[in-house]
Amino acid sequence: MDPFMEVVILAGGECKRLYPLTSGGVVKALLPVGNRPLISFPLRHLAEAGIKSAIVVAIGEAVASSISTYLQQQAAAGGVACRVLTVGEECDTGDALRAVSQHLDPKAAGVVVYSGDLICDAPLGAMLVSHQLSGALATVLVGARRVSPTTETKPGKAPKVWRAAGATPGGAGAAVAARGMSLA
Repeated sequence: MDPFMEVVILAGGECKRLYPLTSGGVVKALLPVGNRPLISFPLRHLAEAGIKSAIVVAIGEAVASSISTYLQQQAAAGGVACRVLTVGEECDTGDALRAVSQHLDPKAAGVVVYSGDLICDAPLGAMLVSHQLSGALATVLVGARRVSPTTETKPGKAPKVWRAAGATPGGAGAAVAARGMSLA
């Protein structure tokens, strides 16, 4: 992919909301989904788009250590080269992006922010090329989310609840490319 873009993967933390799945010391980013760690899906998607390196932001030292161990094994296997940045347990998404901003290459054409729990097959490479050609300040990947039938839905009618990736509580599920933005 040309020109060079920085990539930030928001891997999150321990995610106590997923108890008991995370009760054995497994962090959210490494939870098995289809016999693969959750973070392997964004990494594969990025590799398919031509991304060679990324910064992975982890909440807390223990989480960062677990993710680092996995990522070192993946780098040895020829995957996306990642460096892990640790932020404090009290950090939210905005704080994490502010913390990582000082580690970004100022020569980069832009920044891709990728949720570490996003499983997606959208053509990321094409999206990034479109972003670069358009000269847009930001490009956001948003997709309709299927809602299970409930008492609030009627056959043949759209559900009252509509959610989009990237607009969910907690900010999960977004891939964003941006140019010239200051996070400070």
